[in-house]
Amino acid sequence: MAAFRGGVIAMSTATQSLHEGFQNSPPSVEVEATFAWLDRIDAHPLTQEIKRRMSELCPIDAGDRVLDVGCGLGHELARLSERVGRRGRAVGIDANPAMIAEARRRAAEAWFPGQYEVGDAHNLGFPEDTFDLCRTERVLRYLRDPEAAVREMTRVLRPGGSVLAFDFDSDQTIVDATDQSLARRLADVLDAAVPNPWIGRQMYGLFRRVGLADVRVVPHTVVLTGADGFATYRQLNQGTIARAVQDGQISPPEAKTWWGGLEQAANTDRFLSVNLGFIVAGRKA
Repeated sequence: MAAFRGGVIAMSTATQSLHEGFQNSPPSVEVEATFAWLDRIDAHPLTQEIKRRMSELCPIDAGDRVLDVGCGLGHELARLSERVGRRGRAVGIDANPAMIAEARRRAAEAWFPGQYEVGDAHNLGFPEDTFDLCRTERVLRYLRDPEAAVREMTRVLRPGGSVLAFDFDSDQTIVDATDQSLARRLADVLDAAVPNPWIGRQMYGLFRRVGLADVRVVPHTVVLTGADGFATYRQLNQGTIARAVQDGQISPPEAKTWWGGLEQAANTDRFLSVNLGFIVAGRKA
């Protein structure tokens, strides 16, 4: 995820997290807070760089048919709709009805409105040979069976079409912290916040198992620094760490030490966190 300006969005309770919101429907965190987070993240240059690199790897043209799996509020689908134009088709699905309702509301006055549907990534409601491109971004990490989802995306592609995905490898997140032992324990806690923390490194093999050809892997790092980077790190992780304290995985003094050290680093412009992700593309033969 990318950094943003403007501070931290308040959670409805101390032990809820954005990760929970992206796994549950309806979300367990306040809907408006989740929407605001997604808007800010989408607009940030670090996120836009990921999207740019994805588009370069699998460009689309006017008249193409595109499916965005886990489209959320439709940020990217709105851009894809403009690219494919009225001769093309841009469809977004998401398991969260609140996300789809908001995406439809926002698209109501668009020149090239996309099609938004509540749907299950594991069981896409489209026939074979429907799309030229199926894409997903920061979604596979949350799915019950990411291989089944990629297999479904492959099924609905026309021959020669592409599956395109981006996701992070949570285990490859580093934070410059003074207590190395605590940092390692918290890394395990944060890995467990998503069902598939190793999905970044697993996507290549997954794409090959479902039969995709010409699989390409592009590593992409996101660097968070200073006060803004710390605000993003805290927003993403404060609920998960609070839950770990509640469950006895770490002690309250340890959590206080962790946040105090990172906040001090942020205040002196020394905070650093780096997330490793991967863009992966494969072609249906």
